Amino acid sequence: MATLLDALRQHTTIVADTSDLAAIARLRPHDATTNPSLILKAAQKPEYAPLIAAALRGAGPVPNADALDHVLVAFGSEILQLIDGRVSTEVDARLSFDTRATLEKARRIIALYAARGVDPRRV
Repeated sequence: MATLLDALRQHTTIVADTSDLAAIARLRPHDATTNPSLILKAAQKPEYAPLIAAALRGAGPVPNADALDHVLVAFGSEILQLIDGRVSTEVDARLSFDTRATLEKARRIIALYAARGVDPRRV
């Protein structure tokens, strides 16, 4: 029996805006997005503690903003294992009016994905 979600898939691309890996695995969106606020919410769940700890260990001794980038990319990499499309990793909203800083941050995040073996075209 088809669900409403199945019916919706016939007319549009399903995109998840969450860091809940179980929900992504269950709902199977085509694409997904995540951001620091969603990661903060997920970080409070015990099931994500190992993922966050591993990302922070991999980051080494870096400033907090750089450590957050590693955590964002860790979640994004996990999400990419669950979907067929792309993941959008949002940057800090305070960069919205600083094009240069936004581009620098985007390039850094893409490089972190590449270091994990993720094809940049999926980010």
